Amino acid sequence: VVSRKIIVPATKRLVLRSGWQMIHVPFTFNNPAIEHAFGLPRGSFAAKYYNPATGQYYTVDQLVPGKAFWMYVSNVQTGKTQSHKLVADAAIIGEDFGKQAREQYVNLDPGWNLVGNPFVYPVYWGQVQVYSRISNTTVTLDQAAKNGWLSKTVFAWVPGSTVYDNFKDSDKLLLPWRGYWVRAKYPITLVFRPSVPPASDVTTKPGGF
Repeated sequence: VVSRKIIVPATKRLVLRSGWQMIHVPFTFNNPAIEHAFGLPRGSFAAKYYNPATGQYYTVDQLVPGKAFWMYVSNVQTGKTQSHKLVADAAIIGEDFGKQAREQYVNLDPGWNLVGNPFVYPVYWGQVQVYSRISNTTVTLDQAAKNGWLSKTVFAWVPGSTVYDNFKDSDKLLLPWRGYWVRAKYPITLVFRPSVPPASDVTTKPGGF
């Protein structure tokens, strides 16, 4: 018996749910204003990010690759979901000639940070590297955890529920469109390198899907 994992890249379409959902947008835009990216008028939704420096939530004005947030859309009925497509200028992050080939960097401050995988392909948590902005060194995730730079345990809100899932295993995937809580103990930067799934490449359609 032969089994293999099929990894499907994210598209410009997402599922909006009733209530608050934790998301990350794995695309970039000519205009990063959140109302432009989603094509939704102000007043029809709410979006909040968490600032670990203050311990407070603030309104999201612009989408930033690698930064996740909570979002609520008013016209999604309770218990229902709604398919929604981003605007046409949504483009793949770190794209070079149709390939998602450039590293991406997500800064974390001490405390809890809402983060997301900036690539359209899932990335294994253990493949993420960590750069210390204090010592100016880059190490593996395992070494960073041993150094006390961050907690390796990740928390993810389970869609359509009221609970969190959590994991710390290196072979767990950080999925596109999902937001994650990561606790940093020092100022660090997560280094995401383009994933190369088995029997695949990071080749994508220019400009996204």
